[in-house]
Amino acid sequence: MPERATRRTRLVVAGNPAHVAPHVLDARRQGHLAFVVTSRPALRCGIEEVEQGTWFEVDLTDRDAVADAFRRIGESGGIDLVVYVGADPEPDVPAELIARGFANVIAASAAARSARLLLAHAGETDDPERRAVEDAEDALLRSHRPALSGTRIRFVPRPRLLLTGASGFLGRHLVEALRDDYRIVAMARSSQSYCGVPQHPNVSWMQVDICDRAALADAFSRLRETGGLDFVIHLAAYYDFTGEPHPEYERTNVVALESLLEECRGFRLRRFVFASSLAASEFPLPGVRLDESSAPDGRHPYAVTKRRGEQLLLERFPDVPSVIVRLAAIYSDWLEYPPLFVSFERWRSSAWDRSILGGHGRFAIPYLHVRDVQTLVQRTLEAHEELGPGEVLVASPDEPTSLHCLYDLVAGGEEGKSPRAPYLPAPLCHVGMVARDLFGRALGNRPFERPWMSIYIDRTMPVDGSRTRVQLSWAPRPRLALERRLPLLLANRAANPAEWQRRNQAVLDRNRTGRHLELHAILERLEPAVVARLAECPPAGAAAAADDWGTAIAYEQLRAAVRNRDAFGFATYCELLAERRFDQGALPREVDAELAALESACLETVRSNGASTPMGSRVEEVIALAIRLGRDQVEERFEELRLHPHRRAG
Repeated sequence: MPERATRRTRLVVAGNPAHVAPHVLDARRQGHLAFVVTSRPALRCGIEEVEQGTWFEVDLTDRDAVADAFRRIGESGGIDLVVYVGADPEPDVPAELIARGFANVIAASAAARSARLLLAHAGETDDPERRAVEDAEDALLRSHRPALSGTRIRFVPRPRLLLTGASGFLGRHLVEALRDDYRIVAMARSSQSYCGVPQHPNVSWMQVDICDRAALADAFSRLRETGGLDFVIHLAAYYDFTGEPHPEYERTNVVALESLLEECRGFRLRRFVFASSLAASEFPLPGVRLDESSAPDGRHPYAVTKRRGEQLLLERFPDVPSVIVRLAAIYSDWLEYPPLFVSFERWRSSAWDRSILGGHGRFAIPYLHVRDVQTLVQRTLEAHEELGPGEVLVASPDEPTSLHCLYDLVAGGEEGKSPRAPYLPAPLCHVGMVARDLFGRALGNRPFERPWMSIYIDRTMPVDGSRTRVQLSWAPRPRLALERRLPLLLANRAANPAEWQRRNQAVLDRNRTGRHLELHAILERLEPAVVARLAECPPAGAAAAADDWGTAIAYEQLRAAVRNRDAFGFATYCELLAERRFDQGALPREVDAELAALESACLETVRSNGASTPMGSRVEEVIALAIRLGRDQVEERFEELRLHPHRRAG
């Protein structure tokens, strides 16, 4: 006999919008058909996609509106269960309004002949005001028996966690590790689809540049409205291997961190986890090991900004409960650690210098598998109450792995025997690095190894992380040690060289001083000139309202698209611009003229200032591509709005 189709449970979730989202996501994951009756739109509750006719944004104190929503849901197939999520008393929401909303939901549930109602509250409470509200709700629920079967339950919602830098190597792995136990808000400059992070019911994505103070404030406003935060894991940071100062170090690692901490002051965080690095400390003297008490005294620009970040947490923001995690060099089964990737490729190549090791090959740092990092972060969150304020943890094995050891394992290949590595004294290494760097500058293709690296030849970084291991009941697993894991890494490289190159090149490119940042710096410097040129030459054929169309905003969106390497971000802005212009009665050719004028002003300003010379024609190409996509989006949006005037992108 054919198997009978299982009917989906029809569930209505109503009540406190801040806590609606986790119930809806749980219901979805379990295969139920979830309807929502609440006072906020889906996006403001952290729900990105809703089925047609399943979300009812109504004022719960409006008896008729609530009754109408339940009637429509009931007529479409009945109601099996209503879950009313009780609201916590708020200073600006009188208790009588909360009670009225619950009374309206009960009445509407009974009228729609709902099978059952659950009154859900989050955890126990000692707050007298909240207890009074709950007691009144209990009495109201009892008064509707036996017409409506009702029960009160208490639930423990998953903690909500904000993860910055979610698109990076470590960020993507942490999303995967934590998503079943936490409601994750992943924040990154790039979109979720661009980063390749899979969709998951417990993961919501916020495409935000944390360096954009206004965008960050808006994001935190939405987080506050949708239930707040329990934890923050701050991974977002700038790093490159050039050894040279760069504005992004200050902008991303210090200024953006300060802005983030300011926003976090408005939440009752259980813990702010700050991802620092063992590289924040200088290599120790012989016989000394780095531990949790070691000073962050490194001289690299990255180390300097990490030190300042730690100081911000401890000195400026002691009211934000924090923990500092100093990480070893992190790798995966595909490697994905740029310095080793460059060395591995050279050692397995036919290059003339493939077997030369600097100094005596004794340079050694500790390496930690990304899966051990996942476990350490999980333990840190679980043990947050046992950690002191501003606690420093060391995520690292104790023993570093030397360059010579890795060379023997990698260069030997399948034969198991590596060619003998000739050593090159440190002074000669430095001279060679300088010469190669100068030659690379002349050709426009500088090598990965830079002269500053020569000062670390034969330096070692032993660690003593015993205190962290005791506190967290955690230790790096021997089977994930780099020396033991290398055969698997090399097997992955041999079996799927394209994937090996893709993953490692992506991490390598992300850690370089990107051209997109140089382009952004040029556009930022030229902003006054571009705006002035647009004011002198208004868009020909544009609408009368064009003078208020927001030149500064449009230019800011263009710069953001360049900085984030996301031309579609500018196209999204143009889609919203098209909607506004459509509502104002403008024609598509008029909006197109506005964008054409912006492109012309940008290109003419760049050329007249000689800004494109160091980058060739790259600046002009990036501008032209972004604005072309934007103009196409305007034309497409106008066509859609003519057919469906009430459909909006938001």
